[in-house]
Amino acid sequence: MGPATDYGGVPRDDVATVLAELVREPHGSRFVLELTSGATTTVKAVTDVR
Repeated sequence: MGPATDYGGVPRDDVATVLAELVREPHGSRFVLELTSGATTTVKAVTDVR
């Protein structure tokens, strides 16, 4: 166990998009997710959580 890892900043628009997608996704609850910036689109990242 150790301190949290700093993955850098995430654009506010990405945070909003992920939250909106998680609300729409029927399997988007009961997960602990770490949001990071990257090449994967936010929609694909949320659907890949399943």
